[in-house]
Amino acid sequence: MTEILPQHPLGISEYDLLLLLQNQPYQLFSSDGMQDPLILFQRHFILFNALYQLKDKWHQEQTASVDIVVTHIRYLPFTAGQEGLLQTDNLRSYYLDWRNFTDTDKADVEALIESFWDLMAGDHKPLPSSEESIKNAFNCLLINEFTDFTQVKIQYRKLLHQHHPDKGGNTQKSQEIKAAYHLLKVYFNSR
Repeated sequence: MTEILPQHPLGISEYDLLLLLQNQPYQLFSSDGMQDPLILFQRHFILFNALYQLKDKWHQEQTASVDIVVTHIRYLPFTAGQEGLLQTDNLRSYYLDWRNFTDTDKADVEALIESFWDLMAGDHKPLPSSEESIKNAFNCLLINEFTDFTQVKIQYRKLLHQHHPDKGGNTQKSQEIKAAYHLLKVYFNSR
């Protein structure tokens, strides 16, 4: 990427960068994964992990920077002083934590896509954070005693598999399970 990014002074989209990296001379990705949501998420994660590592490396070397946005990824000259300082970046933290790669499965990706389209349609509802809503979320996932978030994730997958409409389950129950999981995930990530 150190040679690709400077060749695109106005920036390059993530999609175009992924296409470049799957073709000659790089061939980092096969051409058959662009339709599978999980594979596409994994490629996206790997790319953004590499971009944030590159940004950190260039910043440490004081040679350049990278503006990292899904719509464009752009090479920038290094700027010393306050503008050049790395600020707290939650996306950077997310993409540099490989647990977010290994712990994300197809159901998680589908839930992310669904929540994105809900948000685009204006269906985003603020999550209640009361003790009662947290208790109800645990009850929905049939968890009586909480040990750690891994338990929530395992139970979520089990119940979603059991109640998913494609498996003969109930759509409303499936949505309740997803909402309970999402609420608990946000709750524990904010602690």
